[in-house]
Amino acid sequence: MTVAAPAFRRIWPHGDSLAALPRAASGPTVLRPGDLWRGFFRNLSQVFLLDEWYVGALLLAGLFLASRLLGLVACAGSATGMLTAWVLGAPAPRIADGTMGYNAVLVAVALCGVFLAAAPATLPYALLGAATATAMTPAVAHLLTPSGGHVFTWPFVLTTLAFLTAARSFPRLTGGAAQAGEAALERRGSPAPAA
Repeated sequence: MTVAAPAFRRIWPHGDSLAALPRAASGPTVLRPGDLWRGFFRNLSQVFLLDEWYVGALLLAGLFLASRLLGLVACAGSATGMLTAWVLGAPAPRIADGTMGYNAVLVAVALCGVFLAAAPATLPYALLGAATATAMTPAVAHLLTPSGGHVFTWPFVLTTLAFLTAARSFPRLTGGAAQAGEAALERRGSPAPAA
């Protein structure tokens, strides 16, 4: 968060710091109604590096055709990414073009329906992961910019790995399956009791 803070004017209003981005965040933070709906769909289209909102609408329609639940989780992830970026003070053009929220969509779907079962306990966890990925996006951009690198889906990958690792500590997220599986492996590996 310290590395990402200068990208958000409401968090770091005093300009540059040792952890400043190559360019300080600038521009308005007020979202217009058109920014909201375009940004919502562009969060999906940017997953494939496409800038058109209608591509995101088509992708979302495809998700709903495949699974109504995953479509709803993708919508929640997109909204969480936009809300997180706006609350932290990201510039409105970055929110509207989808570059602040596409990792949030990926994390939400990964943590609630793909790698963890979709359940009432995993949705808030997935949305927390989506918010984390949104905040991590400028940090990763800052770390990669000096070498000419690009963010792409690194915030998604890093956040998802961290949250999946942590999920093993929460039985409600894994349904106790991880603990049951480990117990079964221990029983199989232990020698049979002597008669």
